[in-house]
Amino acid sequence: MKKQEHTYADYMTLKQLPLTDKVVRAEQLIVQALKTHHKPCVSCSWGKDSMILLHLVRKFCKNTIVMFNNTGVEYPQNLKYRDKMLVDWGIQNYVENKPIKNFWRCIKEYGYPKSRQMGKGENYNEQGKQRTPKCCYYMKEGPAKHTIKKLNIDLNFVGLQASESMVRRLSFL
Repeated sequence: MKKQEHTYADYMTLKQLPLTDKVVRAEQLIVQALKTHHKPCVSCSWGKDSMILLHLVRKFCKNTIVMFNNTGVEYPQNLKYRDKMLVDWGIQNYVENKPIKNFWRCIKEYGYPKSRQMGKGENYNEQGKQRTPKCCYYMKEGPAKHTIKKLNIDLNFVGLQASESMVRRLSFL
């Protein structure tokens, strides 16, 4: 799929659209992506953004793989909700990743993550540009990359909102 470039004006225009238009646009992007990929996955935290995305993707691909990165420090009610949704929605293709290093080991080795703290070394993204906090790499990104490779997943839907942080806005742009 061709990488799209957006301007800040595009972001502001899209942000102002009515919800129904945003849903239609999201569905069009999902359908377009599914046409050129054969083994999709939805990364799901069971929060509001990933649940909406999962709902939208399942409208067009019921058997998509649902991947959860369980950091080991999830709220019990989040895990209870996950269990309920797996049953209620009849989700069969579920994969749960465990961290390479647990949260407490990461804290001991690297300290508590700060919003702008970035790791060094192996934590570069695919293009070798942006780095990730080490705890995120060991608890989420590393395990997810391993699963994606192991299962030959060729499309990973991720429910993020550009409005939630500058990093996400820049990623959108």
